Amino acid sequence: MKGRIIVFSPHPDDETLGCGGAIAKRVREGYEVYIIFMTDGRHSHRPFSYPPPEELIVLRRKEALNASKVLGVPEENILFLDFEDLHLIYNIQKVRRSVEKILMQIKPSEVFIPHEKDKHPDHQITSLIVSYCIRKLGLNTKLYEYPIYYEITDKCISEEISAFLELKERAINAYRSQINLLSLAQSRPVLSAQFLQKFKRREEIFVEKRSISVPKILFKLCYLFIYHRLFEKIKLLSTL
Repeated sequence: MKGRIIVFSPHPDDETLGCGGAIAKRVREGYEVYIIFMTDGRHSHRPFSYPPPEELIVLRRKEALNASKVLGVPEENILFLDFEDLHLIYNIQKVRRSVEKILMQIKPSEVFIPHEKDKHPDHQITSLIVSYCIRKLGLNTKLYEYPIYYEITDKCISEEISAFLELKERAINAYRSQINLLSLAQSRPVLSAQFLQKFKRREEIFVEKRSISVPKILFKLCYLFIYHRLFEKIKLLSTL
């Protein structure tokens, strides 16, 4: 075994979209890869009202296991933290404790996290908390950010995945709930064909996070918490 790698995925599918090729490549190279799913993904179909959240939790877990198997990651290396989708911001301390425990047990040489500028609160919280825990624990770990929604303009690393592109596309297709219509009430897939196309390239893009400022991370976490609390109150008032 060359080393251990952890991929932190805010929802089932982010790991495959952002670094499915890198996962398959590391497995082939002899690394032990772990995938940590932070949330249950239950609210992906909220705009369509179907399937209900309870069904989506079960469905997306099965899809995550199938996609991981395609990429070569064994089921025993998959961990579901089962925080409610869109609610990481309200469980920061519980998330931190879970992440710290995982990092201490596995002691990875590389960690992949979503880009902290991704425009989704679960992505931002995952990125910030994992970064914080790595710094707090003093781990000698290379940390890479993968973008899902954010368009990277700063210095990045391009990883060639041509030999693993077919596997990545098969893993993406395992997430049927996200790329297909599940009911007549659904007007469009959760992930459009156009959106998916940017993840089917022969290279994946990462940003190596070299410096981690704990005060800056704590400030960003506080800002996100306050922002989302205010947003909720404003949304509630608008319905009165």
